[in-house]
Amino acid sequence: MTRHTTISLFFALLPFQFALSVGSIDLSLARLAALMLGLWLCIHNLVVRRFFIPRGTVVVSMALFFMWIGTSFFVSDVPLWTMRKFLFFTLFAPLFFFITDLIVHTPSHRATIVTAWIYGTGCAAFVALVQFLLQFIISLPTTITLWGTLAHFFLGTNFGEAVVTYNSWLVHVASMDLMRTVAFFPDPHILAFYTGITLPFSWMLFVQSRRPLHLTIALMITLANLLTFSRGGYMGLCIGGIVALVLLWHTVPSHLRALTACAAITIIGIFLLPQNIVTERFLSSFHAGDFSSTHRIELWRDAWNFTLQKPLFGSGLGAYAHHVDPTADYRTPIYAHNTYLDIAVETGFVGLCFFCAIIFSVCIIFVRHRKDPLAFSGIIALSIFCTHALFDTPLFSVHVFPLLLLLCALASSYENPSVAQ
Repeated sequence: MTRHTTISLFFALLPFQFALSVGSIDLSLARLAALMLGLWLCIHNLVVRRFFIPRGTVVVSMALFFMWIGTSFFVSDVPLWTMRKFLFFTLFAPLFFFITDLIVHTPSHRATIVTAWIYGTGCAAFVALVQFLLQFIISLPTTITLWGTLAHFFLGTNFGEAVVTYNSWLVHVASMDLMRTVAFFPDPHILAFYTGITLPFSWMLFVQSRRPLHLTIALMITLANLLTFSRGGYMGLCIGGIVALVLLWHTVPSHLRALTACAAITIIGIFLLPQNIVTERFLSSFHAGDFSSTHRIELWRDAWNFTLQKPLFGSGLGAYAHHVDPTADYRTPIYAHNTYLDIAVETGFVGLCFFCAIIFSVCIIFVRHRKDPLAFSGIIALSIFCTHALFDTPLFSVHVFPLLLLLCALASSYENPSVAQ
């Protein structure tokens, strides 16, 4: 099997990977696959006697971030937890080098990998929509029980149990309880991140091909994202849509600009129509009495105050939960519900600056190459991710983190001249 086929299969099957439980550790096959791809790259480079090291701002920013989080071992009160979080990053890191090396030497594989990723997400969206409909066919309790059983298989025994115990699958809208779309992801928010990042690329694929199949995939991914009822995801889609409109504005003929603006306002108006379950869920974010919103603000305040107390190194990677509750277990879901605050609280403001440098460098590269549809889609995807990241933390997701590495690899490939094999 060729390298580009292997990496394409990796992203196509990423939403459906499962975990092997070894004691208290759930080892997802995605981590093992990423490690094996890294070993394959090393062996391949030894055989062809070529050692490719990417250059540019993306690689430098990532290297600084990885080196800085290594300092957590010196300040963490729970070094085992820090080790597990650090290993998460290092096991997936080979993906970046594998993809960058592959694209730089064979640029045509860039589109192949992205297409496989979109097809895999389309299948996951179909599963999510079926799961959402099941609650109306076999009842809500039966669907929850069924999905709890599947969670243990796809997420691992220990993580699956934690997900079932602390699940956020239900949402109360329009005076009824609904099970959000979750597919085989741990929670709706991670599915919203995954589909949100994929969404611009799926619509790009349809615009380029005009094939009904690609339109169906894009629509399924969009609907699956909306039915997560993730308010952070909705905010991401709003900002992503605004960014797309701004970037495309100069391409709209002057006599159609007023029509385009009216169409955008109309869409927003429809979105805000009363008696709409998606709209009600979105607007609940601004209700002062909404517990989820007020609790999240409290978490943000606590995390910010803690970061001010330890601004340089933070608590240490993965150690914040222990500081909040010394009796907490490794899988107890204690975090700031904000990616930037979560990074700052565990690695200090320095770690946050290095992480933001990665995002900023990738975004700048995509903007410079925005005439390329993939780079243009990358800008929108990053806009959606960065906005949604204000409300949730997906960095330690075996589903979302590889997508971020893929975006970094795509950006890095623009920084490195193509080399024919």
